Amino acid sequence: MKLNFFSIATILALSKGEANNFKVQEEDNAFWIRELERSTTCEKKNLDVIHGSGDGKYCPGDEVRVESHKCKGGNKFSGWKLVGGDLTISDASVPRTTVIMPENDAGVEAVCGSRCTEYKLVINTGRGDGNYCPEAKVPIVAGPCPVGQIFDKWVVLSGDPTIANTLSEDTTLQTSDEDSKVDTTCKCKEFKLTIDNGSGDGDYCPETEVRIVAEPCPVGEVFDKWVVLSGDPTIANTFSEDTTLQTSDEDSKVERTCKPLPVPTSPPVRTRRPTRNPGATRRPIRPNGSNRGSAFPSLVPSKTPTRA
Repeated sequence: MKLNFFSIATILALSKGEANNFKVQEEDNAFWIRELERSTTCEKKNLDVIHGSGDGKYCPGDEVRVESHKCKGGNKFSGWKLVGGDLTISDASVPRTTVIMPENDAGVEAVCGSRCTEYKLVINTGRGDGNYCPEAKVPIVAGPCPVGQIFDKWVVLSGDPTIANTLSEDTTLQTSDEDSKVDTTCKCKEFKLTIDNGSGDGDYCPETEVRIVAEPCPVGEVFDKWVVLSGDPTIANTFSEDTTLQTSDEDSKVERTCKPLPVPTSPPVRTRRPTRNPGATRRPIRPNGSNRGSAFPSLVPSKTPTRA
């Protein structure tokens, strides 16, 4: 979109009906465009393209089209080679491609050579497949993982390619002199489990069984129960100091709680029942029990039946 800016000179020229002074407006437009570009100019970096076109100064992040010169002597284009910086080449195997400018100076070289024997590279769950010469540097990008999982690493299934960084989703691969196949692996997304006043903290996949053990309570207290402070974990036995917990699909925090020691209760003291008259002496009991109910022993001799 062309920007139009009007200066005071332009307005005066138009007000006088001087149609030829529209040139003044064009000059004003160029001036203000230069000012706008100057105010938004990035710190451009240098791109060198050896044996090709596209070199110049560019802002970091710019997508620049580069093209190899025509190879001579019957040779054919064999690929692009990095000669400086850390730029990204969209496809290093074709003579006309694009590069992403890094935050520093960089360079690429178009390489010509006799036609090589190409080998097939297969990228399972990702991008970068194709037929390449040995030792070609190929950008590879991992495909999306299933829901609930994240990228883990690259693995070589066959052949002998060299992967620059197996733990990066976006990296480069150097081909070998045979067909090769690589794939990505995924892993579950882990969530943080925090155990206050106990053990079992860590990062876990959802639905992982984790042993949690309570720390000793302060003096005068005993373990009470486990309490969920955040998240949605499932505790097997909240009243056990040593139990298991099943994690959920979010960060969680649980806490050990304590309660005062119970106050010990003494058994009841059994006392002897007092007599009716504590000051009286016990009555002697006669053999025949004739003094039963009397406070004094009987003076009457007992009658013993005699045999006739």
